[in-house]
Amino acid sequence: MSDGPYRALPMSRAWKRLAAAIENQNFEPLALRARLRSALLDDWHDDGGAVAGALRKTFRSREGMLFPNADTSDIEALRRVAAPCGVVSLLLDCAAQALAAGKTGEGALIEATKTAFALRCSQGFLQVEEHYLRNAPRAATNVRGRLATATDDGDLTALARTALGLDPRARLRVLRATGLDDGVPI
Repeated sequence: MSDGPYRALPMSRAWKRLAAAIENQNFEPLALRARLRSALLDDWHDDGGAVAGALRKTFRSREGMLFPNADTSDIEALRRVAAPCGVVSLLLDCAAQALAAGKTGEGALIEATKTAFALRCSQGFLQVEEHYLRNAPRAATNVRGRLATATDDGDLTALARTALGLDPRARLRVLRATGLDDGVPI
């Protein structure tokens, strides 16, 4: 007896929970978005908080500069300090590209973080889809479409603001289903 093809995925538990929800047609797009947010926050909690403060300082300090793209040594120093986490590495790449393009300030940092989250989503989606296509072709009939419904541009912007600590009302909480009533809404 198998618990589903998502059990063998070489991913974190949060991404496995998203893969399980993708396969289950009872999960609506709102529930899928919550699982995706949980998976991204699970990735972010590795090293994201430490890097976010330094990036906020870097982007704010260059706001009034005439040539803000002249020096990227701050980003390279963060790259050496931060662990090789997927989202953090993507964020540092996106931040370096934003600074190289001359973008500064909070808006540019939010856009770079949103882009990093979107890139991490696409990486995770490809991994889930490839696994389903290899190991459970019958279950993979609508994986790509269901994964597409899990993403929302506004949700990624809100997640970026929350992850960077720019939205004081929001909290970084990972979705935990602990009770009997925490399943699919009826």
